[in-house]
Amino acid sequence: MVKIKALIFQLLILTVWDAAMAQAVNEKEATPKITSVYVIPVEGQISKAQLYVLRRGLKQAIQENADTVLLSMDTPGGDLATTLEMMEMLDKFNGTTITYVNDEAISAGAYITVATDLIYFSPNGLIGAAAVIQGTGADVPETAQLKINSYLRAKVRSLTGSYRYRSDVLRAMMDKDFEFTIGETVLKQKGELLTLTAQEAIKLYGEPPEALLGSGIFPNITSLLDYLYGNDHYVQKDFVTSWSEELAKWLNKITPLLLGLGLLFLFIEFKTPGFGVFGVTGVILVILVFLSSYVAGLAGYEPILFFALALVLIGIEIFVFPGTVISGLLGMMLLIGSILWALADIWPTKDFKFSLDLFISPVMDLAIGVLIAVTGSYIIGRFFLKKWVRSSLILNQSVTNMQRKNTVATTLKEGDIGIVTKTLRPSGEIEVHGKRYEAHVKFGVVEAKSKVEVCEIRSLSILVREIKT
Repeated sequence: MVKIKALIFQLLILTVWDAAMAQAVNEKEATPKITSVYVIPVEGQISKAQLYVLRRGLKQAIQENADTVLLSMDTPGGDLATTLEMMEMLDKFNGTTITYVNDEAISAGAYITVATDLIYFSPNGLIGAAAVIQGTGADVPETAQLKINSYLRAKVRSLTGSYRYRSDVLRAMMDKDFEFTIGETVLKQKGELLTLTAQEAIKLYGEPPEALLGSGIFPNITSLLDYLYGNDHYVQKDFVTSWSEELAKWLNKITPLLLGLGLLFLFIEFKTPGFGVFGVTGVILVILVFLSSYVAGLAGYEPILFFALALVLIGIEIFVFPGTVISGLLGMMLLIGSILWALADIWPTKDFKFSLDLFISPVMDLAIGVLIAVTGSYIIGRFFLKKWVRSSLILNQSVTNMQRKNTVATTLKEGDIGIVTKTLRPSGEIEVHGKRYEAHVKFGVVEAKSKVEVCEIRSLSILVREIKT
């Protein structure tokens, strides 16, 4: 009897447990999913600025695990190469991509639009007229036009293979010699380019019926998202653009020059004692490279932090523990690595694969920058700053009168013996013939009151060595 009661009790517990679990599952299924939507504007002439907006927006959407990216499209067209890059970028996002044509997706805009999963229109939306022309507005020569159109059609087919009409619609928009028909209906005759209104784009054709290009017409993005996900069942985040994208477009064009000048100024600063205008200018120019890369969507804040750490390590090597080498070497490695990281197009996706091709362009930019820095340092040291730097190395004060200013070193020569007035770490001050100069040693530290010998008067510094007794 006891066993029977125990068995009944166990069955009762299992029944209650199953009922509780079933209720929990039903409640979970009944709770609607909150969809995160990232809205990225694609507005104005398609250029590098729009490319930067899309790249940075997509990367942020990926990092924030967004479910959907919606492009708010209003463009008259633009650069073909940039357009192709933007189409390929959209493929890196694993969620749903949507284009809301508000109000124009003309030329390059049409290519970007058909590369997304879903297409919706504002009531006044237009899409089409996608023939390739030269930057001057003139037609592309016939042979080149055939090659470009063939490539573009293949590209579009690879991106829109599951959609029945998209590739033919875009071909009708770009090829005036293509006659576009569905069944017995002629949508475009030869000799013209196809441009569709919102109503024409959502019209159904074929069996089973399928929309020609668009999935619906909505007065604004909010009403579209309400329709797709239900009111209050989605979270919308808008990517805000500013003048910085346009600035980054121009800064990225001169990245090697910025790097070269920045490294040149840092080199001059390290060759002269103390830290002043050259060092500040050099750091600012290199930081501009990092900031422009961030705005361009190439990198986040991490490379800037590594660059700052590199400067700290190099500073430790120069001012705190001179001659240790390790700190300076690590700092230089981090400096080079942070620059390459900032210039490489790295995506925060799980399936992203690193390759050497990823760093070809960054390495070339860095190499050109180093070449500019080396050439500039030689020219400046050899032809311009030799006399100026030699005179500027004087501290403009004498032992007998600290306020008296001297502007020209007339008696300093190699082999002169002096006294260290401020510890050389490796830079500091020495006194020779009653005048004080900024100087440095190659390695180590020379304490104050030590005797030193002038070994070399360079164009950018005075090199001394300690005389040990």
